[in-house]
Amino acid sequence: MKRVVAALIWKDKRILICQRTRHQPMPLKWEFPGGKIEEGEQPRDALRRELDEELGIAAVVGDEVARIQHRYPTGNSVELRFFDVRDYEGELQKRNLAKQGSAETQP
Repeated sequence: MKRVVAALIWKDKRILICQRTRHQPMPLKWEFPGGKIEEGEQPRDALRRELDEELGIAAVVGDEVARIQHRYPTGNSVELRFFDVRDYEGELQKRNLAKQGSAETQP
């Protein structure tokens, strides 16, 4: 089972979501920023690394707010852990547009 972390990044009562590119699996779907947990890596450390790589921010990762397991129609399964991020240093950047597509905040 693949282990994944995702950030619920809040700013001014809005939450950041990102859209996948049309060239990725599940094209143009919306998702929260994050990524895979590497072997031996702690979930919060993985999320900090992914947010630095994808958005150029140093996040203060808060509480885990949800954990779900999902099986895709292909048979692959994933454990997804969501963490609250209410503070970070740096300006949000779209560092990896080929991977991420677009990003915007929603109420």
